[in-house]
Amino acid sequence: MKKLIPTVLGLAIFGGVYLAVAYVNPYGGSIPLSELVLQLSGSRGKFELGASIMAMVNFSMRMIPGYIFQVFFGIVLYRQFCTASIYVFSRCPRRMHWYLGEVLPIGVAVLLYQFLSLATIVIVTLFRYQLVVDYAGIILLAYHFLIQSAWIYAMTLGINLLAILIGSNSSFLGLVGFQMISTTLLASVDRIREWFSSASLQEFFLRVNPVSHLVLGWHHSNIEKVNQVLVPPYWGLDLNRSLLYVLVLLGLVLLLGSILVNKYDLIISDIEKEVM
Repeated sequence: MKKLIPTVLGLAIFGGVYLAVAYVNPYGGSIPLSELVLQLSGSRGKFELGASIMAMVNFSMRMIPGYIFQVFFGIVLYRQFCTASIYVFSRCPRRMHWYLGEVLPIGVAVLLYQFLSLATIVIVTLFRYQLVVDYAGIILLAYHFLIQSAWIYAMTLGINLLAILIGSNSSFLGLVGFQMISTTLLASVDRIREWFSSASLQEFFLRVNPVSHLVLGWHHSNIEKVNQVLVPPYWGLDLNRSLLYVLVLLGLVLLLGSILVNKYDLIISDIEKEVM
């Protein structure tokens, strides 16, 4: 874990500065914490993220720090698995114990990265503007931290596990491509209601698209003070349900990973050479 800390620190500072400078832009010289968090998840100033191609491209740019984190940590477990397949598993059949020991540091790295990134954003904002800490902002910041952490952890772990089957390059391109396609598909949210004249179908589309759960400005909450700063253009997304969604997704990835590590072996396979 100690070897990962310098990389986590560097990525967090870079990502935090990038997001703070490029996307935290208040009206006037002060910004509420709640507005800052909403901007991090897609909003433009006081306006929620719109469902258009250009808006989705802009949202994808916000996700660049997360993609970079996935580049650096997308082969950590995979690299260890390659080594363990030759030197460890032949002598120690407790693969589940090994697996838990490998996924835990990645999870800690994700939490540390997200915490340091948000801390950097707040510090940079304090130097540029007056930051007003409000109750809704604290709650939204907590949701943002948890949802983003679970999402980045699931995607990073997914790249590692998929690399076992198809190689590291293909796995990264596959899962980042999945995230970008899911983001692009959100541009059709408004069209769905026009084409099918169905609000329920629109809600279903938002709920099944994983990226929509990252856009806090599209949510509502059962906390009154939080709802006062949320003006969602769509209905169907709830902060608690979105948090549960990404946690279930992470749980499924962890479960599938445990099955894969127990059943698959790289001793007779050279995936990276085959990809080349």
